[in-house]
Amino acid sequence: MTKFQEAFKTALALVIAVGIALAMDWDKPYWAGLAVSMCSLGRVGDSLNKGLLRVFGTLAAVAVALILLSLFPQSRWSFLLALSGYVAFCTYMMGSTTRWYFWMVTGVTVPILTLSTLSAGVSGTAAFTLVSLRAQETLLGIVVYSLVAVLVWPRSSRQTFEKALQDLVGLEHRFFRGCIGVLHGHDDDGGLAKIRTQAIQSFTQLGSLLDGAELDSYTMWETRHEWRQCLRQLGDIGHALDAWRMGFKDLQGLDPRDGMRGFQNFVEEIEARFAAIEGMLMGQPPGHRPAAVDLTLDERAFSDHPHFHRAAFLLARNQMAAMERKIRALFQTVGDLRGSERRRVADRGDPHPALPAVPDPDDLASVARQFASLWLTFLAVIYVPDLPNTVAIVFVTNSIAMGLFTVPYVPVPMLFKPIFAGTLFAGLMYIVVMPHLSGYAALGTMIFAATFVICYRFAEPQQTIGRSAGLALFCVLTSIANVQSYSFLKVVNFALVFVLFFGVLIVTTHFPISFRPERVCLRMLARFFRSSSFLLAARDGLGHSGAGWWHRRQVAFHLQEITRLPQKLAAWQRVLPKAALGSTPPEKVQMLIAGLQDLSYRIQALFEVRRQPPTDAGLDVFLGELKSWAAGIQDVFDRLAEDPGSQVPEALEKKLKALLQRFEKHLEEMLARPDTATIAPEDGERLYRLLGAYRGISKTTVGCAANARAIDWAAWREERFSW
Repeated sequence: MTKFQEAFKTALALVIAVGIALAMDWDKPYWAGLAVSMCSLGRVGDSLNKGLLRVFGTLAAVAVALILLSLFPQSRWSFLLALSGYVAFCTYMMGSTTRWYFWMVTGVTVPILTLSTLSAGVSGTAAFTLVSLRAQETLLGIVVYSLVAVLVWPRSSRQTFEKALQDLVGLEHRFFRGCIGVLHGHDDDGGLAKIRTQAIQSFTQLGSLLDGAELDSYTMWETRHEWRQCLRQLGDIGHALDAWRMGFKDLQGLDPRDGMRGFQNFVEEIEARFAAIEGMLMGQPPGHRPAAVDLTLDERAFSDHPHFHRAAFLLARNQMAAMERKIRALFQTVGDLRGSERRRVADRGDPHPALPAVPDPDDLASVARQFASLWLTFLAVIYVPDLPNTVAIVFVTNSIAMGLFTVPYVPVPMLFKPIFAGTLFAGLMYIVVMPHLSGYAALGTMIFAATFVICYRFAEPQQTIGRSAGLALFCVLTSIANVQSYSFLKVVNFALVFVLFFGVLIVTTHFPISFRPERVCLRMLARFFRSSSFLLAARDGLGHSGAGWWHRRQVAFHLQEITRLPQKLAAWQRVLPKAALGSTPPEKVQMLIAGLQDLSYRIQALFEVRRQPPTDAGLDVFLGELKSWAAGIQDVFDRLAEDPGSQVPEALEKKLKALLQRFEKHLEEMLARPDTATIAPEDGERLYRLLGAYRGISKTTVGCAANARAIDWAAWREERFSW
């Protein structure tokens, strides 16, 4: 859809919605305009999805507002505490679902309804009428835009979703080809990293696209569970490919074709499956059926190699086998969706018991920021005499603070330009243009033109903040009504709202938790290394159902930390100020984060091996030696958590190399004993997998220490004035 078409549809819907509200003589018709502006997304399904979320969010807010007003009619502090607590709960829930917009609408609307009612001095039936009016005008705006989206240049959300899914499968296919090229000695030149970044960005959008497609197509709704299974499988394949690529350095130039009999068949089979999946997504019949792949190791190829080389090959073989299973499952799911498979494919899932859900510290920090912002605004409204637009102050501060939950790394100064431009534009329309208009034909033309300009100017996805701010400010500041009044003082007072708003945000950027990018990155680095240390120290079998309740939650928390923190660091490092970087090139920080992602995959691989306890007690002595090795790496992690630049990579590499030589010698002695022949095959394989995992963690830790050593950490810790 072109920028013109999308801007035209939004402007037309807003004119119709406000016109109907004026014709019905409803109070505050701009609420209907706000509903249009906030659910216009260009595609029919997306707009319907967001519109329904806004309807249900508003209805939930109406119920909560009436409950709060009835429970605390005369108790100011209890009311504010309950109100802020509920908004904080809504803010936290935004991070746990793809339907976060429902919680944002509820959290933003409850303070508006309750404070508007209290400021108007109404109660009982009048309060119910006021909050009901908000619900019906919101519903009007959503119904109007939905009809416009369906009738005027309709754009299918299903087609957009399927195209995005095809693109993602194509990116994964290209990534696999690039990995094979690296194994064959071709230079990467950063191409794999770019493909992986594109795949991650594409994958993050698919969930919301599917939400819209489900409402756009009955077929998509009927098969929604299979499509969501398909997304889970694609995510698993992406992680498997990334972990496999990270392990290439452990092969030390050894050619997999020499150590794995079926390697070439594996490559050809995966290539054929990817091509068939892409074809099925485009509506073509599959030209290939999955065939079995033999990944047996050639024992003769390892006769002259150290045991650690065998461990590296075994680890790579297991990753390839897991990848083959995941791609086979995706093939069957897509075939089922396209009707080329006769049976539905059940999601195999994890054979181990699922670990429990645990809170995310960064989500809690963002909730603390929102809670502090709301309470600073409450205190200003209560104790600063004659403060204008008190409800608007609370509305703006709470809305932006909740919005920052989804993008906490956005610097506060970045909000200056769109909000200032929106206030100036809306103020000019209100003071200069509107007093000269008579009749809805002229007013509607002005509304259409203003909305069209805002939507056309801020049409790109990365300009969403500017577009939302511009439309919301236009609707609120003009406050279109049947009995219209004009006051320059209203515009000035509204501008003062933003002075207080930015003041509150600047304070809460530093208190109670600092959101300066360099401080956030330092905290995340420390948390990553502490979690890594904990997981290395945790006992074997830590995932089994017999583990204690608290221990299982500790494990789940630390696994969540090492899984998510590298991606969060990648987002925060992009907004690091030049003063914080000091003499450090941004590429050095990116290299450190890439090393942390590698380390995360390796610790997760170790965790999976350690979930399976050995069946042979004779291996306990050797496993005890491995634990002492892990203790040495733990000490390194603890030091890196305290000071990322504290470890000298040369000394660390020498220490870990000595450990590797010691354990290889110990392994030789153990395998030379007569009783070694009685070791079960699965225990032998587990032993080599443990060796490969610990060796990979050791080498990656040295790399992380070297990258961290090259960063000017003193500049990161320097105290400076910053917004």
